Amino acid sequence: MSKKPLLCLAALLAAGAAQAQDATALAAFERIARTCKAAFEVQPLDDVILHPITKKWVHRVFSRATVAYDVQRTNSLVTPYQAKIRIEQAFNSNRADDEASARALQVALDAGGIQSVDVIEFAFQDGKWQLSGGDTIDKGPLGTKLRRPPEAWRRLQGPVLSCLGD
Repeated sequence: MSKKPLLCLAALLAAGAAQAQDATALAAFERIARTCKAAFEVQPLDDVILHPITKKWVHRVFSRATVAYDVQRTNSLVTPYQAKIRIEQAFNSNRADDEASARALQVALDAGGIQSVDVIEFAFQDGKWQLSGGDTIDKGPLGTKLRRPPEAWRRLQGPVLSCLGD
């Protein structure tokens, strides 16, 4: 018997296994992305919170977020796939010394608001998606770009926590 048919069969089996892994990885990431999008769909567009650092009351307003994702195959055997979730949202806020004063503040998106873009990065390793980092880019009066390691994403509050896949 020739070795060619066996090599062809082995190649077909390997290709089938790769396609199965592609489908598994993609389905798992789509679940993370759906959970993320759902969290932002129910996010209140107007709220008042006590800021954990400044201890000031903050009246915040948000636009409805847009959430998109992408998954890419890599050439790495250790990390065969990478993915990103991109969240775009405008927001604005104003502070007060007490909750009632903060609620009474008029806050509008168009008056000095900030357009924020969060890009959350993942790596597929050991058969599961793992948070690997990402960026927050704020376009506004102070315009900043902040690189966040995984532990910094986990310290955030709000719907973004639903986007981390853990």
